[in-house]
Amino acid sequence: MTTEDWLIFGLLFGAVFLAVQGLYQYLGRDVARKKQINRRLSVSETTESRTKVLEQIRRERGIGGADNREFGWLKRLVIQSGLRMTTRNFFASVIAAGLVVTSGLGLLIGVNALSAGIGGVVGFVLVLGYIAYTRYRRISKFGEQLPEVLDIIVRSLRAGHPLPVSLNLVAREMTDPAGSEFGMTGDELAYGLDIKTALENMALRVGNDDLLFLITAISIQSQTGGNLAEIMSRLSKLLRDRFKLSRKVHALTSEGRYSGMFLSLLPILVFLLLNVLSPSYYGGVADDPKVPYIVGTALVLLAIGNYVMYKMVNFKY
Repeated sequence: MTTEDWLIFGLLFGAVFLAVQGLYQYLGRDVARKKQINRRLSVSETTESRTKVLEQIRRERGIGGADNREFGWLKRLVIQSGLRMTTRNFFASVIAAGLVVTSGLGLLIGVNALSAGIGGVVGFVLVLGYIAYTRYRRISKFGEQLPEVLDIIVRSLRAGHPLPVSLNLVAREMTDPAGSEFGMTGDELAYGLDIKTALENMALRVGNDDLLFLITAISIQSQTGGNLAEIMSRLSKLLRDRFKLSRKVHALTSEGRYSGMFLSLLPILVFLLLNVLSPSYYGGVADDPKVPYIVGTALVLLAIGNYVMYKMVNFKY
């Protein structure tokens, strides 16, 4: 195909993509509105028993019992992502992604053991990467909600409510992920679990490090006494200050992050562009035995450069 054909296909793809996005935004208004109600409240609308609500949410998240400490790394990753994915669904997704990748490779190198092996590995990595990315977004959103959660608890405590009532108030007022997680904690407290274990279970379900501040403060206060509302108020200010600092760091390091992304993608894009515009450009050296070593060295240097830039723009504060 000529360059003009590729340009026409690119413009056509862009037009279709924008049309689909516009249609999705129009039809997805009701979905966005429903997302404002956390999952636990949605289940409560159709289930009267509090026990059944807790059991259904645990079943959807793949949580077997009250103790969350025996989870394997994969199951914990899925639980912390908030996805309603069972082990069977995970492997079904891996197989489906592997088949798609294998089919694509089959058009290039034929369907054989090599393409099937690469397809299986890439399918597993794609599904695992999606889960990890969803987990990262959920943990980040929970961290953004945590100062507001603490403010709700402080107001409730100052009004004279006990801590379990304050946690249930968070479950009613907040959207997911904080709403459902604190709702599950309130349900566990209502059915006999002690406050320390219930909060530790929530920390394992969420995976947010800042939540450990809340758990430590409540654990210490329950043993030594003190003004819990004042402690929560100071903790809320601390988390807001840390969040402001993280946003400032994120803004200041944006140039380095985007430079790393651009420098990583540039060689690949140039290679693909040259192959489209001039397929014979690399024809003279494609069969040279030194090419695999040169390409391997370039990829290793690219990985080292990315790692160095990652360390420059990501640090603990």
